[in-house]
Amino acid sequence: LDEALAVQPAQTAIDKAKIEGAAWLYLEGYLWNAPESRAAMTGAIAIAKNAGRKVALTLSDAFVVEGHRDEFFALMDDGSLDLLFANDTEVRAMMQTDDTEAAVAALAARVPMLVCTHGAAGAEAHRGDEHARGQDAAAARTAGAAAVTVKNRSARALVRRAWMPAR
Repeated sequence: LDEALAVQPAQTAIDKAKIEGAAWLYLEGYLWNAPESRAAMTGAIAIAKNAGRKVALTLSDAFVVEGHRDEFFALMDDGSLDLLFANDTEVRAMMQTDDTEAAVAALAARVPMLVCTHGAAGAEAHRGDEHARGQDAAAARTAGAAAVTVKNRSARALVRRAWMPAR
């Protein structure tokens, strides 16, 4: 996702040419909370999709899921999302179950590609019937906020290795 573009919260921050020129549009779930940033993200999705670009969303936190579950399902159902990033807690919140494995399977069935991080246990990626799992040694040794960055890098690397062709 090196060519991904992160969306800023204001509609005025949207650069149509950059979105159209990017391979991926990466959206941060936390930004879905504010109406202004939600409108900007929705506009950015439309630009990306009209340009034939891929869209990725990270769920960010269980409280974000609790507030916007139906809207996130709508994005999945209408084909707006190509890749969803989540962790154990977020997939369980999204699918309203305590069973992580069942939640991952159910959510993976709703999006073209799902990457779920599992803390020190690594990450797994699903695309249709394909499944890949990996563990980053650095993620296993890291705790706290720094772990999120390491695990997200590990998840992106897993997706790249599994399904994104080298340029």
